[in-house]
Amino acid sequence: MMGYEKSIATMNYRKFDMSSVSFEINSERSIHYHKQIVPVPKHLILKFATALDRQCYFNNKKVKGNANLDFEEFTLKDPTYKGIVEDPKANYVQFTLYETSEAEPKVYLAQFQVEQRLDLQFGRRVLAFLLNLPKRVKWDSPLCLQTPEEETKEAQAFQKGYRDYDIAPK
Repeated sequence: MMGYEKSIATMNYRKFDMSSVSFEINSERSIHYHKQIVPVPKHLILKFATALDRQCYFNNKKVKGNANLDFEEFTLKDPTYKGIVEDPKANYVQFTLYETSEAEPKVYLAQFQVEQRLDLQFGRRVLAFLLNLPKRVKWDSPLCLQTPEEETKEAQAFQKGYRDYDIAPK
């Protein structure tokens, strides 16, 4: 998974001059593991920590019943970080920032208890705020919906653009 994530971030940077942010949710109560990778204009990636802090404040102080999220910054090689993400019982929300295709990614991770309610839109809220796209918070909003034909066309365009960065054996 990390190899594909890195190769997509490399493509975004080299081909489109964009940084990338991935976010993921791992929870024992979730139906499935969840990860998204989003290209972000390079000038906005520097504002990520501010966007994260704002959404944490909103999540932790303004909304009743959500798990309080307290993010810590790690590197991918940090033994504490590895201990968390390699634990199948760990419940966490994570953002990984790829500022360039060569720089070591920054990781922001918050843990929560399995019995706590987690806002599953939290990652999208952070990125929507960062990108100034408030109407894109909910994945099923009319603004985000596509016809099957549009989805197919975009998938084919991605496959074509990604071909030179794909890490799968040829």
